[in-house]
Amino acid sequence: LERNSRAGRGMGARFRRPLQLVVVILAIISASGLGSGHGELRWGFVDVWTSSAMHEIFWIGFTLTVISVIAIIILLDTRENAYYVPMERAASLVAWVGATLLLAWFWGLKEPRPVELIGAAILIMAIVMLSLAPRFFGEKKKEPAEAAGHREGIQLNRFLVGECSRLNASRMWAACWPATRLVTGAINRLTCKGRQGAARKHREGCGTERNCPGQVYTIAYIHIFKERGNMSIRKLSAVLFMIFLSITVILSGCAKQEGKIEKAGASAPFSDLLKIETGYISGTLIGDVDNPIKAYRGIPYAAPPLGEFRWKPPQPVSPWKEIRQCTAFTGTPPQAGMEGLEQEPQSEDCLYLNVMTPAKTAGESLPVMVWLHGGGYSSGSGNDQLCNLFRLPQHGVVVVTVTMRLNTFGLLAHPLLTAESPDGSSGNYMFLDMIAALQWVKRNISEFGGNPDNVTIFGESGGGSKVSTLMASPMAKGLFHRAICESGSSIGGFLNGRDINEMEAQGKKLFDKLGVNGADDPLKAARALPFEKIMEARDAIMEEVQGDIRSIGLDDATIDGWFLPKSPLELFKSGEYNAVPLITVANLGEITGPGGLLLPQLIPAYVNMHEFLNKAGVKGYAAIFDQVPSKWRAAGAVSTHAMEVLYVFGDYDNRSGWWLLMYGLASQSGAKDSDDPGLTEADRKVSEAMMNMWTQFAGTGDPNVEGMVQWPVYSKEGDKYMYIADPLEIKTGFSEIKPE
Repeated sequence: LERNSRAGRGMGARFRRPLQLVVVILAIISASGLGSGHGELRWGFVDVWTSSAMHEIFWIGFTLTVISVIAIIILLDTRENAYYVPMERAASLVAWVGATLLLAWFWGLKEPRPVELIGAAILIMAIVMLSLAPRFFGEKKKEPAEAAGHREGIQLNRFLVGECSRLNASRMWAACWPATRLVTGAINRLTCKGRQGAARKHREGCGTERNCPGQVYTIAYIHIFKERGNMSIRKLSAVLFMIFLSITVILSGCAKQEGKIEKAGASAPFSDLLKIETGYISGTLIGDVDNPIKAYRGIPYAAPPLGEFRWKPPQPVSPWKEIRQCTAFTGTPPQAGMEGLEQEPQSEDCLYLNVMTPAKTAGESLPVMVWLHGGGYSSGSGNDQLCNLFRLPQHGVVVVTVTMRLNTFGLLAHPLLTAESPDGSSGNYMFLDMIAALQWVKRNISEFGGNPDNVTIFGESGGGSKVSTLMASPMAKGLFHRAICESGSSIGGFLNGRDINEMEAQGKKLFDKLGVNGADDPLKAARALPFEKIMEARDAIMEEVQGDIRSIGLDDATIDGWFLPKSPLELFKSGEYNAVPLITVANLGEITGPGGLLLPQLIPAYVNMHEFLNKAGVKGYAAIFDQVPSKWRAAGAVSTHAMEVLYVFGDYDNRSGWWLLMYGLASQSGAKDSDDPGLTEADRKVSEAMMNMWTQFAGTGDPNVEGMVQWPVYSKEGDKYMYIADPLEIKTGFSEIKPE
């Protein structure tokens, strides 16, 4: 640089072409993005990563910043053994960069990577230091005597551009960015003060023969080589190093970072494209514009249970290489279906789950709630519109809904299956599916912003019995940390488990009906049949035994000595169960009536569960639900079986289709209007209260929310429970609620 300076050629003479090439290369790199951390383009001319405008804005600003910084370096020139920095251009650059970064920040730049923030901070510091180059680089220089009269008028100018300033009347920047003209115009007015005398002083001090014009070309004079030490090359090198370091740091955030995706850090950016243990998946956005939820539908947690895998424990999923589009629900398991609900396409290939998350970063460690659907053990799905509404996850939890094998496909026991099993067991495949799903959650849910060490299982009706059975099984130990039973329990309620001999005898009847006992390998022959044939045989047996193909009576857990060493009730009594904080809730109408589906045995079953928990020193909370929409209440309807589920998932405006199903039950106690139950603000308030309490419980094991009625721990002595209606109340006498 010194040789070039003395030769009078300057940086522009020798390095202009290479620096122009650098500008082009850096612009291409920054504009192309080279990956969002997922191997995809973050922002570029070829493909725009449209899932997040904030990153596009940041990279646009970064690109312009890089080009501007390099432009400043190019514009450095040497004249008479000195550097001249065009300060007007520097001021314009600072204004431009500031405007760009502010625009990016206020236009959604809320979650940049830490590496980007660090790089941006270093870059801004370097630009500011470069813009104030004379004050940073130079030592105080004696002001020329001829400029003494100029001192008063040049104070602001000196502060901005250094001890020695020169004003040039050139109009070459007349068309520059308006902010530049604004800055230079202000300098002129304050410097010249609009007086002829001040203008004369400027002419004498600055060496110009003109009055100060409207646009002024302001430069800073830095004396580098006349006197050793006036300008430190080390300081200039430090600033340039900071600039290129910031560029390197920021570009490091562009590189493909599979390792970071596989194990996302606490502040890793969260997008709809995720890397789970078996491959990449993409999802969709649901919910409100100002509070969106990321939804991933149809994620496989086990291999399809087809062919030789029928009536076997769930098998591992095969990895995939492409991006799996998890944007649509999968088929429902084979079943007779629920009356009143539209039937979805059915398939044995049903071992999938759905995840809804409000998380904005992968490391938020939000509570996880795993929904086990109702329908006894014979029907239902994790894909229905109600349990996949967006409102429950909007309360700060990751919600997982699980689909599993049901009825004959999920619970068949048979001597041939028992003999085939290395564990000497058959049946319970439905429960093994649930355990596989919970293991999947343990391994993968952190990628969705969930906490694998804070999992709540909750379910209604048959789902409540699934929850309590998992509490009883030693195989589920450590896979969940809280539980909620709604209108169901296997601890003396219903679906309490049956001996393996009884369940095997039932399996023999099915094989007889299928006509496979005469085959060389009856088990192989049964596995080769289409699922429709098996459903036909099952329905025929249900008609013969119970007169109703939708009855839940033949489907139950098998006490096999492996998944269930004893009945769920015996395991609770002996203390050999998974004691976790528990909420139990029943609908008042399903206990007292009137109606067609009454379950008065739920109350003593719940009391037993709480007593067992009290002995283990674990908290439990009891509740009765009794909110009914206004029109149905006026017609005499009571809170029927399953009515609380619509409030748990936030369907207070009739958007899931489940209120039509509820009409089938509510009409048995007086409801008249199937299309309009009479939902009001009271229903919304009760729903919001339930979602708040349920998610608070999922997060802490205690459902009490500040500002709401305090819910006491249940004890048989106090017998207190939460009465869920509008308004919420604490009542006494839970164990005494009986049919009227």
